[in-house]
Amino acid sequence: MIRKRRQQPTNMPQITDLEVSCEKSGMTVELSFSSPFNGLIFSKGHFSNPACRYLESGQAVTQFSFSIPMSECGTLVLEGLNGTDGFTNTIVMQMDSEVQEVWDSARKINCEWTKIVNKQVKFAPF
Repeated sequence: MIRKRRQQPTNMPQITDLEVSCEKSGMTVELSFSSPFNGLIFSKGHFSNPACRYLESGQAVTQFSFSIPMSECGTLVLEGLNGTDGFTNTIVMQMDSEVQEVWDSARKINCEWTKIVNKQVKFAPF
């Protein structure tokens, strides 16, 4: 069986800006593209869960905002050393509605915060 290799789409949209706001309930992601994006956006490994598919194909967006829940969609809670905590998720931007190709992209998004409290005690000598 001979497979015909698909050609990379011309003028493929590129991510021009990616902003993440970290909240206790999850992450809010704001994306901007260089041209209309008609593909899918979902959390890696969770395509079959409709709650984890943030953008369906055919929407032709140049800007898009969505929320990733902290307790679903593969979000991992990070409990680091030195008092650093947070969470992470990987999102996939897939051009074709059915097939992942080499030109699709993924971005790992991290939210981290430090919970170290520094205290200082000063006293004057007698």
